[in-house]
Amino acid sequence: ANTIKLSDYVTSVSGTDVLEESIGYIAGNNEETLYLCVYATSGGSTSEPYTLEFSIDTSFDNGEPNENASEAETLSLSVYGTSVTRTLNSPLDNDWYKFTVLDSPEYYKIKADLSSTSENNGYTVEIFQNLGSDCYAMSRLGFITGGMFTFSPGTYYMRIKCTETLSSFDISDIPTYSISLLPISRIDRIQINNVMY
Repeated sequence: ANTIKLSDYVTSVSGTDVLEESIGYIAGNNEETLYLCVYATSGGSTSEPYTLEFSIDTSFDNGEPNENASEAETLSLSVYGTSVTRTLNSPLDNDWYKFTVLDSPEYYKIKADLSSTSENNGYTVEIFQNLGSDCYAMSRLGFITGGMFTFSPGTYYMRIKCTETLSSFDISDIPTYSISLLPISRIDRIQINNVMY
């Protein structure tokens, strides 16, 4: 067999939650036979079950596939900020991004603005850091909903995912989300150069 896509996280580093594996694939033609293989890279269990879910989408945005941390789209977080607009085409769609916060007063805080066009399908924005150097050991730092955040210098991963299930997802209301990140400089002093009367 020829491996086309894979997802392989070191599990149980996000506290009580285990980060689910996720892959996306864009077919090269209208009819293909694909095989999915689920296996343990170390250890294993004969009593712990897993759930395999999949969806087939006929439309998707130009950022796909970016279903896991290894496929994260890099956002250039310059002093002018960055923004991205994408869609969540199914309840299983994950969109991963990564950005780097520099050790500079210009990155004192990060301002996040979030919006979505959907009235029926919700979404979450999670922030992770990779604890591995030669693997993906993702540690979830928390969720962002907009506002100002403080990040230590380093590279961060952001995952946007739908909050709906396969049965509750409203296919007629595909969510388009927009996220912007803007570095906010630290102000150490204010200098008045001129006073007008």
